[in-house]
Amino acid sequence: MYLFQSIPDSSYLPPDLSVLPPGSFEPAIDVDQQTESNHDTALTLAAAGGHDELVELLINHGANIEHRDKKGCTPLILAASAGHAVTVAILLDHNADIEAQSDRTKDTALSLACSGGRQEVRRLWSPGVAGLEGVHCTNQDTLTGPKSGWIRGSPLY
Repeated sequence: MYLFQSIPDSSYLPPDLSVLPPGSFEPAIDVDQQTESNHDTALTLAAAGGHDELVELLINHGANIEHRDKKGCTPLILAASAGHAVTVAILLDHNADIEAQSDRTKDTALSLACSGGRQEVRRLWSPGVAGLEGVHCTNQDTLTGPKSGWIRGSPLY
């Protein structure tokens, strides 16, 4: 998916782009372009850093919500493991896969949130979800994650 920005007047263009007629488009930006080293995209970096508005913007412009970095982590897994509850809520509201597992460790967003003591993220899953009965989110918890249970429309944002 690409982002385009309309150029209203050639006087706003840098000299090397001044040959474009007014109203044409700037070169496209690939929102899913990856870094060579870790295969990060703008969305994985924004999610890992808890940049909520940027996450929303990128998703609304077609960024791949299920992209996996070099370790096989999705934006949801990265946000949850870092404890960014609002970012997690945004990703879940846009139907991020709550069952996605990292390639190396097979951890889910919920299992990483629990193992990291991220109570604010753990609270996003409803308490009655199958497999979560009696779960006390401590550093020793290792969960495989629920099949459902995201509290849609969470009041976090």
